[in-house]
Amino acid sequence: YERLKMSVGFSKAMRRNSADNFNLRRLRLGTMNAIQMDNTLYSVAEIFQQESFPRQGLEFAEFMLNRLGAEYASGSQVARQYTSDLYSMHSFLLSIYHEDLSFANLHQDELDRIERLLRRLTSLYHNLGVNSLKEPPSVTVLVTLARAYLELDNVCKTVDLLLWWTEESQADESELAPLFRETIKKCLSIGDEHITRELIDRMKALKAECGWTNFSYENNSEVPSTKEPKRTDEFESNEDFENMPPADNDLSRNNEIGILADKVIAFVTNASKEDRQQVCLYGNRLFNIHEIRSRDDVCTVFVDYYVRTENVKAATTWLQRLDQLSRSSDVFNKFEGVLGIFDKDPQLSRSPIRAVELFQRMESLESEGRGVLSTDMCNKLLRILANSKNEQSKSVLYEILGRLFIAAKKKNAIRVPNEDTYNILLMNKPSQAEVKKALTLFAMYWKRDLNAENQIQIIDMFIRQLSQHGMVEEAKNLMDLTAKANITLLNSTFAEYDKMLHKVGVESWGRGVISQDNSSTTDESSVRIIKELPGISTGVLEAISQEEKDAAIESVVNLLEIMSKNDDIEIPLNKLRHQLKFEFPQECKTKKNSTRWIFEALKSGKVIALKKPKEKEIKICLTKNREISISPYPPVDMDTSAEEEHLVLMANRNGGSLLRTEAIKILTQEFKSMETPYKRTKVLMNAYKNGTLYLRKAGCGHVIATTADQADAEIKTLQSISKKAVNFKKDIKT
Repeated sequence: YERLKMSVGFSKAMRRNSADNFNLRRLRLGTMNAIQMDNTLYSVAEIFQQESFPRQGLEFAEFMLNRLGAEYASGSQVARQYTSDLYSMHSFLLSIYHEDLSFANLHQDELDRIERLLRRLTSLYHNLGVNSLKEPPSVTVLVTLARAYLELDNVCKTVDLLLWWTEESQADESELAPLFRETIKKCLSIGDEHITRELIDRMKALKAECGWTNFSYENNSEVPSTKEPKRTDEFESNEDFENMPPADNDLSRNNEIGILADKVIAFVTNASKEDRQQVCLYGNRLFNIHEIRSRDDVCTVFVDYYVRTENVKAATTWLQRLDQLSRSSDVFNKFEGVLGIFDKDPQLSRSPIRAVELFQRMESLESEGRGVLSTDMCNKLLRILANSKNEQSKSVLYEILGRLFIAAKKKNAIRVPNEDTYNILLMNKPSQAEVKKALTLFAMYWKRDLNAENQIQIIDMFIRQLSQHGMVEEAKNLMDLTAKANITLLNSTFAEYDKMLHKVGVESWGRGVISQDNSSTTDESSVRIIKELPGISTGVLEAISQEEKDAAIESVVNLLEIMSKNDDIEIPLNKLRHQLKFEFPQECKTKKNSTRWIFEALKSGKVIALKKPKEKEIKICLTKNREISISPYPPVDMDTSAEEEHLVLMANRNGGSLLRTEAIKILTQEFKSMETPYKRTKVLMNAYKNGTLYLRKAGCGHVIATTADQADAEIKTLQSISKKAVNFKKDIKT
């Protein structure tokens, strides 16, 4: 740790900034430099330096070590210089997981993690060389792991471990001999004679070649004495694998290797899902024969087998080996095959890191001219990311989407999104921002490679999503586009569109905001939604940017929200204009500007304008408060004396004043009849007439006080505090 600290040689803050400059998941294998290796190892060492190991910290350390292990396996000369450090880190992490392993609560994922670390640790140890002072990997970990697999009835894994370990080392007879006997007994109990013969043959070889004397099996009568009939494409593994000619006999060895490779290819090509244990054993044994494991035709047949049997992990492992060996364009098709079965593994599809890494490698191969990413393959990855529960998956999805389609549009991309692409983007209840991004994509590509039927279905999906979010302006633009393109939409699309407009108080768009009432009569007993705002016409409006529109809408809505919280549900148009001018003196310095802001808010559907019977003023309110705003006012002679007295008492206890929001809370809690804003407002109006309470309003809030002077003073204080807060936010933003 101290050596790494000196090697890194700069502060934690600087290291974090440096770490931001590269992303382990985005880096291609074999491209990490010494600085990146140092920083990654130092981050792992920092986690190990902590007194306790939170689970999240360990998983992060394991992720970084897995990435470094993959970098090492890629043949990187830079990574090879860190063999000793990698060995130490892997050894320490393995010891932690080994100590935490509990036979009372075994999980396959935990055992896979330990096995992966043990195999990599053993490989690193062999690469350290004979002069290394490092302790070799502990056989205790292997024994614990093998017995854990037996506990889970995973005999194949246990056999695989024993054969692998005894090929790597012929030591540890005293600990391994009992484990061999336990495993053989388990194999016999499940009737798997083939694997039993594998173990017994290995026991005989160790006894004959290494002088192991501890092997004996008490139930010799149970051991199968005859070999089961071989399939025509099967071969005898021990004879073929273990009786290879020595390396110094090159001609004989090459001939034998060629024959063995052909047998492996023939067997795996015709193997079925039921042969998976035998295929797994042969695959692991191949790693002891360099000449075979470095043949791309052998790797190819294993990739094909595991894709055929939908084993994502094994297929990915063999694909990485093939990618390092082959320069053929056919390797791109193998990537497509592996990614195509990725969603078959629930664990991997929930954590889509590996899928993204494979896809990024496919992008790299495409840039080298070794293949072309199809839209269907892009959709495969997008679906995996969309279904993932990983918090970062959505951001990765839209990053890849932008790279594949949006940025590529400028380069005349050969692939275009199809109906399935939009289905994926609109699945799982997308947010407003996500719907907008999908709509942007559709606007770019709707004319390309989409037939009329697909266009109609996609537009129907969009209208439904826009309706759910109340995105009126976007829906209007989409409907305008379809009208200009003469696209005949589904009846259900029009019904959903009309339903949305009715919901937000809009029927259609022309000049201004059109009446919700279908009839042209003006019934004095009803509330009317106003057609136009005085002083503004859509026909002469100056064009403003979308950013300016969004700012105007947000400002109007925020101001109405504050007023709504203070029981001001409906605001006369002129008063709202005045308030906007007061709050935004530069932007709303003219009546026309403030009216334009209100008009944009009306168009967004978040605000409505209405006119009540026998009232001349147009009033503005939030769409969500529509039902409250059209409810009747309380009677003129309503008695509120009890409520007034209680409010005066509470104000005096608070120094003579209260925020109106506090008064609302008091009235609601103490008086059951005060459940509506209009009734609570009636209390304040009566109190003002009686000279007991005075109300003052501002854009930042409302104040009531027992005297007019105190009300004036309190509202000025509130405005001053609010102004300081606004200025502080502006300073922060600057």
